[in-house]
Amino acid sequence: DSPFARGKATSAIVNIGTHQVTLRNSSDIIDNYVYPIVEFTGGSVDIVNITDDKDRHFTFSGLTADEIVTVDNETRYISSTVSGEKLSNFISKNWLRLRPGNNLLQIEASGQVKITCPYYALIGY
Repeated sequence: DSPFARGKATSAIVNIGTHQVTLRNSSDIIDNYVYPIVEFTGGSVDIVNITDDKDRHFTFSGLTADEIVTVDNETRYISSTVSGEKLSNFISKNWLRLRPGNNLLQIEASGQVKITCPYYALIGY
């Protein structure tokens, strides 16, 4: 059994282009990373958590512009509205992770990107 329960998640949404976004991981998990869900369109995305490691990229490319790709970084599951294997499009093979507190993300996208950070509340042992 886990001493944590899920609470209200935090999200950030950006459109095509290059953006810097601060996303807060306010979970009660102090010493570990939290792994968000990333949903994107447009065929490619590159995200770097500057707060964590500026050389660690979460990168997808070569997808069709109209498909919606969802990556659950916690379960390491990739799904899409277009059938077919997507792991070969995951260029960097680095799952996106968020440190406790504020995380500064550099996002370069050819479509819309939504990042959802789960909230884990400590409920006891």
